[in-house]
Order: sequence, then C-alpha cells, then structure tokens
Amino acid sequence: MNHIPSQIQELRSILGKMEVALGAVDNAIVWTDTQGRIQWCNKSFDLLVNRPHIMVIGKEIYSLLPLYCDGVMLSLESHPVTLAIAQRSKVVNKYDVYHGNKVAILEITATYVEIDSDYCKEISIVIAIDDITEKERTQILLQQSNLELEQRVDQRTQELREANELLHEQNQVLEIAKQIAEASNQAKSSFLATMSHEIRTPMNAVIGMTGLLLETDLDARQQDFANTIHNSGEHLLNLINEILDFSKLEAREMQLEELNFELESSIEEVADILAGSAHSKGLDLALFIHPDVPKYLKGDIGRLRQVLLNLTNNAIKFTRQGEVTIEVAIAREDLTTVSLSFSVIDTGIGISLEAQSKLFEPFSQVDASTTRQYGGTGLGLAICKQLVSLMGGSIHVESEENKGSTFLFTVPFQKQSEEGNYPLAVSALQDLRVLVVDDSVTNCNILYHQLKSWKMQVDILIQSTEAIDALHRAIAIGQPYQFALLDMQMPDLDGEQLGKQIKSSPILRDTHLIMLTSLDQNGAASRMLEIGFADYLRKPVRKLRLLNSLVNTISGKSAKPIAQLPEFIAEEVKLPSQLKILLVEDSPINQKVTINQLHNLGYRVDVVANGQEALDMLDKISYSIILMDCQMPVMDGYVTSRRIREREASQNLAGAGVAIIALTANAMKADRDRCLAAGMDDFLSKPVRKQDLAQKLAYWYQMRESRHLEDPVVNHFVNHFVNHPERNSVTIDGKNALDNDLKTDLEADLKVDWQYLDEVCNGNPIFRQELLQAYVDSLPEHLDALAIAISQVNYTGIEYEAHFIKGTSVALGILGVAKLARTLEEAGKTGHLAKDTGQLLERIRVAVTYIKKI
Repeated sequence: MNHIPSQIQELRSILGKMEVALGAVDNAIVWTDTQGRIQWCNKSFDLLVNRPHIMVIGKEIYSLLPLYCDGVMLSLESHPVTLAIAQRSKVVNKYDVYHGNKVAILEITATYVEIDSDYCKEISIVIAIDDITEKERTQILLQQSNLELEQRVDQRTQELREANELLHEQNQVLEIAKQIAEASNQAKSSFLATMSHEIRTPMNAVIGMTGLLLETDLDARQQDFANTIHNSGEHLLNLINEILDFSKLEAREMQLEELNFELESSIEEVADILAGSAHSKGLDLALFIHPDVPKYLKGDIGRLRQVLLNLTNNAIKFTRQGEVTIEVAIAREDLTTVSLSFSVIDTGIGISLEAQSKLFEPFSQVDASTTRQYGGTGLGLAICKQLVSLMGGSIHVESEENKGSTFLFTVPFQKQSEEGNYPLAVSALQDLRVLVVDDSVTNCNILYHQLKSWKMQVDILIQSTEAIDALHRAIAIGQPYQFALLDMQMPDLDGEQLGKQIKSSPILRDTHLIMLTSLDQNGAASRMLEIGFADYLRKPVRKLRLLNSLVNTISGKSAKPIAQLPEFIAEEVKLPSQLKILLVEDSPINQKVTINQLHNLGYRVDVVANGQEALDMLDKISYSIILMDCQMPVMDGYVTSRRIREREASQNLAGAGVAIIALTANAMKADRDRCLAAGMDDFLSKPVRKQDLAQKLAYWYQMRESRHLEDPVVNHFVNHFVNHPERNSVTIDGKNALDNDLKTDLEADLKVDWQYLDEVCNGNPIFRQELLQAYVDSLPEHLDALAIAISQVNYTGIEYEAHFIKGTSVALGILGVAKLARTLEEAGKTGHLAKDTGQLLERIRVAVTYIKKI
C-alpha cells in the first residue's frame, strides 16, 4: 500500500505536465459540461476571449464567445456544443467572431465524450478552436494571384511574340500614334472645356429663371413643374461639373491646396451632409475615426472631402438595407507625416470580381441596368482615383456580390501641432459608468472607443431586453450607471419603450438617458424629453456634440454646447439700394436673368452689351461694382478690364477703383488666372446662383467701405506700436522701422478686413491663427526675391513676386499689404520704378512683422 502515494504523486506530475503542454498549444482547448459551462480551458482560450482565467471557469461558452454565421449570431440550438450533444459525435464547422471592428474566422471542433466512472456516466464536450483567418484570406489571395499571374503570363507571351515579329516596323508607327494620341487628348480636353462653356451659358438661364419663378406666387401644380425643371437643371449642372473635373485632371490643370485643417470635424461634415439621404432609405450612417489618428493636419481638405462625398454617396445609393460606415485609421506614421487609410464600407449589392477590373475607368458602369436604376456619368470613381493619385495616394475596392463593398484609399498628410483640443470639462466624465444599448455592432464599437477616449467606464449591450437587468445588477453591486445611451430602432424593445421602463422604475429613474436615432420623426425630440431623456441625437453623432451632451447632462445644464463647431449659414446680405452696379453682358437671356436676380435682391443696375459701351458709361457715371462678361463682341471683358485699370492708374486710383467681378462660363484654373491678370478682382462661374451673387456683392461692398472706415483693430496696433515704440521696437537693417516716414502710413498698411477673415475661418479663432501664421511664414522668401528683383531692375520678377504677395494678402483680407503689393505689381507691369519703391517694400516688411505679433 505504500506505493499508492507515490503513484498518486506521479499521476499528479503527469497531469501537471499535460496541463502545461496543453496550455502552450496555440489552438484554444475548452472542456464544458452539457449546459456549456466551462470546466477547464487552456491559456489560448483565455487570450481568445480576452478574460482572466478565473473569470472564464464556470462561465457559459455561449456568452464568452458569441459565434456568427453569415453575419447572424448563432442561436443556442445551432451552437457546436448543442449539436455535438444532439448528435453524440464530433461536429466541425467554421464560424465568424467579432473582435472590435475586425472579423476572425474560427474552425471549431466540438467532440462528444462519455466518461464511465464507478458511480455514473459523465458527459462532456471537448472543444478545439483553430483561428484560420489568415489561412482563408491567404488561400483566396493565392487563388486570385495565380489566376492573374496565368493571365498576365499568357498576355505577355503573346505580346512579346508579336512585338519581336513587328518591332522594327512598328517603332515609327508607334511614334506617329503617340503624337496623334497626345494631340487627340489635348483636343478632347479643349473640346470639353469649350463645350462646358457653351452648355453653361443656357444653363444660366434655366437655373436662374426657374429660381426666380419659384419665388413668385404659383399654385401647387405650377410649383411642382418649376421644381422639377430646377432640380433637373441642378442635376445636369452636376454632370457638367464632373466632366469639367475630369477634363482638368486629364489636362493636368488640377492644382492641390496645402491648408491646415482639423480632420475630425472635416470628416464629420461629410457624414452630416449625407445623413439625410442615408436615413431616408432606413440606413445607418456611421463614422469611426481611430483614437490614435492625429487631429490637426495639412493638405487639400477640399479634394479629400470630394473623394469621401463621392464614395459615401455611391455607398448609400447602392445599399438597400443595413449600414454605411466611414472609417479612418493610420496606415503609416513618422514624426512629421502620417498616411491615413480611409474606408467606406457598405452592406449593399456588391460588385463581381470581373466588374471590379473596369470600375475606375472613365465613362464606364458596372452594367447597363445599374446605369438605368441609379444614374450617373461613370466619371465619379475615375475622378476619385485621379484625385487620390494626385494627392500621392492609392485607391482600391474589396467587394463580393450581395455582400457589400469596401472602398479603401490611402493619402499622406503633414502633421500640425495639436492645439485647441477638447475642453477641460472632459475631466467631469472621467470614471463615470455608461451603458450603450444598440443592436448594431458597428455603432457599439464606435461609441465604445469615443467614450473610452474620455476615460469613461463603458459596457455594451446588443440585446435591448437585457438592459433592465444590467442596470439593476449595477446598482446591486454598488456601481450604478450614470448614463445609458439607447438606440431608437431595435428589435423586440426599441429605445423609446426601454426609456419608458427605466424612467418608470423608482430605482432606475435617476439614470441619465440619451437617445440615438437614425430617423427624423416630427415631434420625436419633444416626446423623448417628456419621457425623461436628457438629449436626442441624430446619427452619425458628432464626437463633439456627444461630448457636449454628456457634460451638460451631468452638470445639470441645458443643451448648450461647450465648444460649438462653426457652421456656415447662407444669408442674403441687403446692401444699400443706391449701390451703383454696371452689368456688361452681350447675351439678352443672361442680361434678363442677372437683372431679375439683382432686382430681387433690391438693387438697381445699368446694362451694356460690350466693353466699349462699358467704357463710355464709366465716362459718365462712377460705378461701385462692374459685373463683367468675359466673351463679348467689339471689346471683350479682358481688354475692357485692362483699359479700366489703365485709366485708374493714370488718375492715381490704383487699388481704390471700381470692383470688377468676372462672369464666366469657363471654370478652368487658367481662365481664373486670366481674369485676375486682366485686372479683375473676383469671378462668378455661370450659371450664377442668386445667393452667390448676393455674397459677392456684399463682400466687395464691404471691401470698398473698409477703405473709408476706421478699423478699431488697426487703431489698437497703432496706439501700441506707433505711440509707444519703446514697448516693441522693430529694426530692419540696423534701423528703427518706426521712423517718422513709416509712422505716417502705418495705419493704412495695417488695414485688415477682420470680418472677411472670420468668414474664411468660419469663426474658428484657432484656424484664423494658423492661417495668419502660414501667411507670415510664406512671405519672407518672396519679399527677399522682390528686393533682389528691385535691385536688379527686373520688371518681370517684380511683377511676379508682387502679384504673389498681393494675391496671398487679398485671400486673407489683409488689405493694407495688398494695396502696397498692387502698386509694386503695377510698377513691374508698366516698367517704371518710382523713387519710393524701396520704401514700399520696407513698409510691407514692417506690416508683416506687426501681423506676426497678433
């Protein structure tokens, strides 16, 4: 009998070694009873479910590891444990498991085991779990690669055989073909530009006159007809704009801008614009920006928005049910730059592998039925591809028929300093508990990361019927939830019904409720407030808006934002009716449209049909603003504008004359540059919309008035620097910049149109500071180049550098510097340098120095 303890010890040693060995296996191994409760598991299973071992033993495997098949969570009856028990055998199958926003594919083997003991027969289920995600993905990619490789080898072999036979003869033919193709491409671009001009001219009448017609008294039937015409005109104009964009890209005339921007709010604006169309189809539109993505970047935000708007609008268009998600993550990053990966994911009709090959080709659709059902030119994706390529990135699609699509593109950006982050009030949310109840896994994942970024304790429920129990359990353990975010549209129990149950409970009614909804229902917001909800937010919920709601709710304040993002509100600015406007336009239809628009805005206008008549009118009347058509008989708008500027220069009115706004149907960058080079101040693209016309008139009226009004900001700087030069003396070349001659003109040199600058920045003081900083940083090299050009009497160089400084200054409303630069530009054009040219340059330097101190 003495040998029994040693056998037990040896058995224990063997069991310990087995447990160590099984724990080292990469595959997860689990032993459950017939109810699915875990009796034993190895460390790989603990890692798979991301739980400590002590919190796994005794738990039901169904809750720890939810399994999905074709996007639907398995019921208890379909679970491998249940099937193994029912069949009393081994069950092997593949399932999906969600880890955040990623999906893993698991191969699960559940084996029915009977163990006979002295007292009874014990039944257990042994489960082996193998993660085959990469294996599956690699197999698909390998099959695709093999197929593509075979096709390429066959194609290249045939091409080489033909090329070897005809190489000598074809060299000359290919050169001729190349020249013909280049000429054809140039002719195509020129044709597109010309046709866009010819089409835009009648479109000006269609959109303009129907817009005016809609403002008259019409009965319901007439209103419907007019709306149909106006909407069709707008749709046709969008098609023309797509063709124009494509022609500019083909002709390599598209120019990128380098602007500082805040990524989060910019992408949220895209979601806001398209939320209405998504919700009208019953779709969820979600936005997920990974927490580690830098917020403050530099690049062409306008073109980025254009690509995202196009891709997201397509996703909404081709999705009948489900959701569309915009996701932003880091692809690559270093100290100064970051490449961001943008994904637009939908649950729509999908695209076959064969059709994907021509997806980004211009003037193409996946099939004819798609064109008939959804419309479009077939240019949108081609433009997206070229824009992404122009920005230094790449784009591709991952899709399968009837299983949705994911459009992915990567673009590099420069980093900016992260100033103006979320307000300090975020600290009020730290460690507060919040329960998110939403049946959408995507929305839960997004909300989880947003709330976690504010250091809140977050729990997620996909089944709304479990919410009441979860709230009670939290109170029972002394850790109640302060917030519950409820989705409006959920099966079994929707957000409104759940909210009523919570608020009717004496124990739970103190929980702060916030409703999240994809529907815009009349009276829904007030109904939620009556139930007891603290706020009612429409998806996709802006991160800052959610933050405002949580902070205001916990602090007991009304829904007043702590940091409101600027929003542009288009307003018709009513100017004095005596504003003198001259319209120079040869088309009777365009005359009629513009006259009616101006009268509708409350202005009088004189009309002439060509440039010579305009010059004759200017001899009699001093106009404030001229609306100048570019292409006219007798004398076109370009020549007319030059003549007007020559007259003003001879009368010493340079920089203070009439404001000339071009009316052009050409929208190419070269056309805009030609307008500015001719002496025009601004331009409006035909067809001219009334609100755009009103804003241009308002801006140039204010620009003229600012020359005669005292600027309080300038007075502050004059009082500070001129009257007290000892406080902030500035020296240039060893001399005090504030000598008596410079003091005389400093007030005029520091003239800034702050209202216009605020409009440019949408009222964002941080963005305004960044623009001013970029402005003062960009000028030194141009000022130095201008000084060299002046010293060398290089009139071309003087004109070029002064034009750059003037244009940059006008773009920000820095009128004083712009006026000085315009004088130098005129000197370069006329080939005559005045004696005070050097002093003008020094005055610009001093003004820029003061602006730098703002």
